[in-house]
Order: sequence, then C-alpha cells, then structure tokens
Amino acid sequence: MSMIWLGYFLVAFSAMSGMANGFEFSNPFSITFAVIAYVYWTYLVLCLHLDLRKKDSNYPFDPGDSMLGAMIPFVYIFWNWFWVAQIYKWLGQSPIKAMTLGALVSLLSLIAYPDNSDRLPSSINLIALCGLFATIDMINRKLKMAS
Repeated sequence: MSMIWLGYFLVAFSAMSGMANGFEFSNPFSITFAVIAYVYWTYLVLCLHLDLRKKDSNYPFDPGDSMLGAMIPFVYIFWNWFWVAQIYKWLGQSPIKAMTLGALVSLLSLIAYPDNSDRLPSSINLIALCGLFATIDMINRKLKMAS
C-alpha cells in the first residue's frame, strides 16, 4: 500500500486540468483523472483487504467483494460505511470512532463517486477524493502500527 501518493497525483492532475480550463473542472481531462482516481481508490481498498486477509485468515471480508462494493452504485454508500467501521472495531477503536469514520468515508465516497460529479460544484469531488485517500492512508498506518 505504499502507492497511496499516486492517488494524490491523480487528483492533482484533475485539479490542474480544471485550472488550465478556467477553473472549469467538468472538462473531459479533469473528469477522466477524477474517475481514474476513484477507481484507483477502490484498488487500494482491495489491497487493504488483501493485507488484512494475509494477517488474519478469519478476516470476514473478501477482498474482491470489498472492491466491488466500493464501486456499485448506491451499494457503495452503505458498504464503505460498514467495512471501515468493522476494520476500526477490529483495530480496537471505540464503536463511536468506528461509526464516525465509517460515516465520513461513506459521505466522501458519495461526493467523490464519478456519477455524482455533475450534481455538485466541480471541485468538491476532488476534495472528497483527497479525503478518501487520506482515510485509507490513516487506516493503513493504524494497521501497520497494530502489527
């Protein structure tokens, strides 16, 4: 999971494309980089679950299903909340922290989901994408500390 920085670069490329087009972030290049960034985030979800499966063979979530759950329309809202909350509980965090982080990731994924980019102000989804990469980075760091 050392490639999280690539997600930030994809978001930066999307932002630069929007700025180069007069702060119009709904141009084809900006949208393409944002979509690639979201798909890359789901790939990081897969990697995170693969790491967890290696550490604990009883880990309850299938890595492939976890990645798909983060991509399927409407399912991703509930799935992202659920798996993040479960991982945080698994790490020994309080249920309130686990549910709060789960809700945050769910909200960020709702905003960053590529299909919603035309419903929100153009740059908001880029901020949400940065938040998704930050949360997966934080979870990854906590997992490394727990090991």
